[in-house]
Amino acid sequence: MPKPRILSLGYDHRLMPLRSMMLQQAGYEVAEIYSWGEALRRSKSEIFNLLLICHTVPLDQREELVASIYSVRQHFPVLCLADEPAYFKADDCAADSSTTPKFLTDVSNALQNGRENGQGS
Repeated sequence: MPKPRILSLGYDHRLMPLRSMMLQQAGYEVAEIYSWGEALRRSKSEIFNLLLICHTVPLDQREELVASIYSVRQHFPVLCLADEPAYFKADDCAADSSTTPKFLTDVSNALQNGRENGQGS
């Protein structure tokens, strides 16, 4: 069975490799991207099981990206990391505080919910 593929968007070049390493050790394949446009292009043209958006992506950009992706892939699982729960709206993104081990549990739950809804690919 292939590893679940995660498209990980963030703007911190020091933080991203650490998160990717943790996800890879947990059995996921991770594609790191550092731009909004690349996230949109790759989420529409490649098969990923989850879009992970770092807290470094401003709220307005995250909302616009998710809306653009959902116009093509309505139920694509998206997990947003945030320092504060008020940072995001629950209607466009599953919530995560980015603390371990809760982070890995939330990733697993988001992937499971995507499979249950027939999405994530």
